[in-house]
Amino acid sequence: MSETTDYSRIYSKWHSTAPEHVAEMKEHFARFAGNVLPADRHARVLDIGCAMGFALRWLRDLGYSNAEGIDVDEGLVRQCREQNLPAALVEDAAAWLAGRPGAFDLVFAFDLVEHLPPEKQLDLCRAVHAALAPGGRFVCTVPNASSALAGRWRYMCWTHRSSFTEHSLDYLLYNAGFRDIQIGGLDLMAPPRSLQGHLRLVLQKAFRGFRRLEMATEIGWREARNVPLELDLRGTATKSA
Repeated sequence: MSETTDYSRIYSKWHSTAPEHVAEMKEHFARFAGNVLPADRHARVLDIGCAMGFALRWLRDLGYSNAEGIDVDEGLVRQCREQNLPAALVEDAAAWLAGRPGAFDLVFAFDLVEHLPPEKQLDLCRAVHAALAPGGRFVCTVPNASSALAGRWRYMCWTHRSSFTEHSLDYLLYNAGFRDIQIGGLDLMAPPRSLQGHLRLVLQKAFRGFRRLEMATEIGWREARNVPLELDLRGTATKSA
């Protein structure tokens, strides 16, 4: 953020350093990342937009000794450093990456790309591609424009600049240089562990089923049946060896 804004003002509405919340966020990142973590615990991993360092703590606890993060918000980077997490304050993530060609095996950008103006999103993704070693992977999550709460998800944060469909995210990653691209929906809620949680899941499936039928009347069943309806999209892309 610029020197006149403090992103922690909104970030703190959902996040804290309370032990129970930290544990919950580590579970979240385990789901967000999918099965992309390298077997080598010395792999070079970067979290762009590391915020309060939840992903870095998760990686550290798993034994990844070369995981690091960058962020543009001074207050959030300070919180990372207070936890002895390797986080750097940068003014421009794309420019920072440009000085590190082939330096990383895995790069994460959780809930980050949507904060950039559209003309800067491609610059960042191209910089990520250049900063990955051959065979390296990029994982990003973004708001899903097809979800039932797409409007709220788009405007819940003043710094959000866009939402994505599976097609627009694929377009972005493809034009950044990636070819092995996978796009899918991502649910933010943890798997149900109570009767109330199971009831929520049943209702969710029912409402999403209705929404898919509604879509089918507008774009046809062939396309509607494959539209992700989760709140977020996850894109996983691999740099060609």
